[in-house]
Amino acid sequence: MPTSHAGRWSALSRRPGVPSFVVSGLFARLPLAMLQLAVVLFVREQGYSYADAGLLVAGYTVAVGLAQPGLGRVVDRVGQRRVLMPLAVLFPATVVAVVLAVRADAGASALLPLAVAMGAALPPVEPCVRAAWPLLAPTPALRMLAYAVEATLRELVFIGGPLVVALVAALASPLAAMLLVAAIGCGGTLWFTTTRAVRAWRAEPHPGRRTRLGALAAPGVRTVMVGSAAMGVAFGVVAVAMPAFGEGHGSRSAGGLALATFALGSLFGGLVAAALPAPRRPELRYVAALALFAAGLVPLLAAWSIATMLAATMLAGVAIAPAFAAAYGLIDDLAPPSAVTEAFAWMGTAITAGSGLGTALAGLAIEGGGVSLALALALVGGALGAAAAGLRRATLSPA
Repeated sequence: MPTSHAGRWSALSRRPGVPSFVVSGLFARLPLAMLQLAVVLFVREQGYSYADAGLLVAGYTVAVGLAQPGLGRVVDRVGQRRVLMPLAVLFPATVVAVVLAVRADAGASALLPLAVAMGAALPPVEPCVRAAWPLLAPTPALRMLAYAVEATLRELVFIGGPLVVALVAALASPLAAMLLVAAIGCGGTLWFTTTRAVRAWRAEPHPGRRTRLGALAAPGVRTVMVGSAAMGVAFGVVAVAMPAFGEGHGSRSAGGLALATFALGSLFGGLVAAALPAPRRPELRYVAALALFAAGLVPLLAAWSIATMLAATMLAGVAIAPAFAAAYGLIDDLAPPSAVTEAFAWMGTAITAGSGLGTALAGLAIEGGGVSLALALALVGGALGAAAAGLRRATLSPA
């Protein structure tokens, strides 16, 4: 097996089925990053208030967070294709139902259940991608590279998705953006189900009696959930604090630019993670990445201008993708083989829940003490995640 970065990258890219798996998985996950913005733009164009838009987005987001682990558990029992293919039809149907209800001037109380259904029907492509990677990357070195690539692709999804929505809404209409999300959700998911890895993936039999905890019965999985939730808190705080910082320095849009540099820093970190060899002690790499993420948040507190904040957010983002890459590898090692998809889904739920908490805390902190107080909460969140992983690192060792 090649030991150099170039050699490992070449070996992975030449594995049968990898190119189509990567591209279709990237395409199929775009609705996860597109739908929130598309809903806001569409309902606002139809005359609804921001309060109505926020209610629908909240209902959709909560439903995604709650439904994905359950869908992951079903995948682990019956296989990926048998779950993804029906949802590839059901999800766009719920999007169209929301569109028709909004066009019919339905009230927010009638739209909320449809938004919840839309979130519950979102195909669990993201956990399925991560669960299927070991079929394409059978060695530890290739698998670590694959998960580093996966962490980088996640950033591309969440950068590219909103950009596509904004472009389509501007050039065509918000309605076109909603229908595009439905089409991508259907076509992308069906394309993904035709790939070699998805067709070959089989649910592992569960030894003994199943527990209600499912994947969370593994202590190491719970540790990664805590670290993921802590990172999510920091993400939520930064998402609210950056526009407020920009507004305080004369340009609210500059806050959006700071969020972009935050993601760009993560992209750079993903490239660095992909160049690293597979660790002998993956749990130590995970703890180190979380510690670096927390340390990278410190310069945000010292930024005094838009330019310095852009540099600070770029630096703060560098450890994100390496932390995710290490977490994916740990989940693959530590989750019960019969519950690996559910474990990956729980990771996404933990990030979403943490982000929601961070968003709420940031709003209160900015009102009560300003942006600096909010950013201090982001630092506390990151530090708590690193501390929890460090104290529980024994649970992260496959031995």
